[in-house]
Amino acid sequence: MSSRTKGIIAGLAVLLVLGIAAAIVLINKPPEDSAPAETTAAPAEVTSRLVYDIDPTKIMSILITNEKGFYEIARFDIEGQAVWSVEEYASLPLDNNFIISVMNSAAKFTAARIVTDTPSDLSTYGLESPRAEIVTLFEGGVIKDLLIGNPSPMAGESYAMLKGENTLYTVTDTAIANLLEGKNSVISKNVYTPVQNPNPDPDIPETRINKMTIDRTDLPYDIVIEYDKRKADPERIVSNQTDYIMTSPVRLDLDPARSKATTDTVYSLVAAGVTEVFPDEAKLAEYGFDNPLGSVSIDIVAGPFGMTFGDEYTDETGKVVGRYGMVEGRDVIYTFTSDVLPWTTIKPLDITSTIITANYIFDLSGVSITGSGFDEQFTLSGTSDDDFKVTHNGEAVTDTQAFKTFYQYLLRTPAEELYLEPTDAEPVLTVHIVGEDIDDKLEFITAEDRRTIIRFNDVVSFKCKTTFVDRLIDNIGLYNEGKPIITTW
Repeated sequence: MSSRTKGIIAGLAVLLVLGIAAAIVLINKPPEDSAPAETTAAPAEVTSRLVYDIDPTKIMSILITNEKGFYEIARFDIEGQAVWSVEEYASLPLDNNFIISVMNSAAKFTAARIVTDTPSDLSTYGLESPRAEIVTLFEGGVIKDLLIGNPSPMAGESYAMLKGENTLYTVTDTAIANLLEGKNSVISKNVYTPVQNPNPDPDIPETRINKMTIDRTDLPYDIVIEYDKRKADPERIVSNQTDYIMTSPVRLDLDPARSKATTDTVYSLVAAGVTEVFPDEAKLAEYGFDNPLGSVSIDIVAGPFGMTFGDEYTDETGKVVGRYGMVEGRDVIYTFTSDVLPWTTIKPLDITSTIITANYIFDLSGVSITGSGFDEQFTLSGTSDDDFKVTHNGEAVTDTQAFKTFYQYLLRTPAEELYLEPTDAEPVLTVHIVGEDIDDKLEFITAEDRRTIIRFNDVVSFKCKTTFVDRLIDNIGLYNEGKPIITTW
């Protein structure tokens, strides 16, 4: 066996395993995403004719030459199974539906009408130098050589004929649309391919993301999203309404509505087109991959995904409509519309909850508040309203509901602005919340413009309105005086 043949078989075998290259069978049935129904303005007399109709599984090869270039779809027999592929692209995921549609179009030719059996000048119909030539070789040596010419005066039709024959036909444009596409159309635009976990855990969904890292040149930090491991404990009540938490540049729960595109887009991501295949350094630079905007790397249970972001591209009016992207493991430059790449534009607070700490009260063992003349020490116990107890500076609290209301105000500490500049300034107030696997410290540091810096767990992370802190200080006093807590600021 030649090294060339071995290479083809090896490449195609990989594609078969991934389930992404084989355009195999039930091939007579058009794919679901085939071209829409034809719309033609028919004359009074319709002379539609079935010129030939051959089983597409008998195709050995299809040579397609059109205005976009030349390529061949050929049949290969892999372990007794017929596979149709483009040899040069055997290492890439192919679009099964497109390949099947081309095979169906090449195996059957139905003329919309017969124009003439004796055309006098083929150039009049664009058939002397045709727009496309499709040479299909079937088993047994049968060859069909179809020529596609100019659009005809009839809406939605083009001239066509079989090479070596005299009859001139028209054919509906929908029937030949895929034959006019270029070679890159055989490459799949679905860019995430799950890989079956060899040892799947039935308790872990394959779509679960373990970790996502977004690295962009326009941000001085990585955005990191991870699975919230608290969710794995069925006995624990977690306020996080999603399965994920942002761990960098700050730690915050995700907002379920605003983060959905960021975490879920990968599973349905489809490129708008294919720009370059096997690009060299010059092409990589041309589309911005010598100095890319950044990348996203996602560790998914069903298999990893990574993408690098190149330059933006524009439409004919100069409006930016998308960006070039390269998917890890594929030597292809794709185009993506702007709306399907949330990772290129999001900022941390775009996708997170505004609540900094959201620990369930029955998971706590203590809350302390110091600063601004206060030193309040609360000890908590109990797992429900029935056995919940609180002591305040060593004395039993009889009105536990009043403490719950005060704690709810603490939970509303807002992450209104991301702020990462370190500071050694002393806090005006420090809140420390502890419990099993809980150790959250909030330090409030006065800044300018009626804003307060929040240092969360020893890391400067946010700013909020100083009015929140002022109200918190007031509420400590109100609580100590047995007066109702004010929940607005």
